[in-house]
Amino acid sequence: MAQPDFICWNSASWVLSTLRGDAMNNWDLSVIKDTSIRENLKLQFRLETSNTFNRCMFSAPDVTTTDANYGVVTSQANTPRLMQVSLKIIF
Repeated sequence: MAQPDFICWNSASWVLSTLRGDAMNNWDLSVIKDTSIRENLKLQFRLETSNTFNRCMFSAPDVTTTDANYGVVTSQANTPRLMQVSLKIIF
């Protein structure tokens, strides 16, 4: 007897895991200001942020039907806000 040509949803939960999670919405921002000190000397100020608005994005829920955490979100998918400030002398 031949096997039926359909997918058992218990064994195909890995296919739907991306559909159950939220979309990523991270904003990265850079602000750069150049200031001339002399003709051949510049000072550059840089402010760079990652995840500027500090939005928490959760990962997809656990889709393994035999797991005790089935349907539970257990981790964060992105990192918290990161900021970097720097000064650079260009000559």
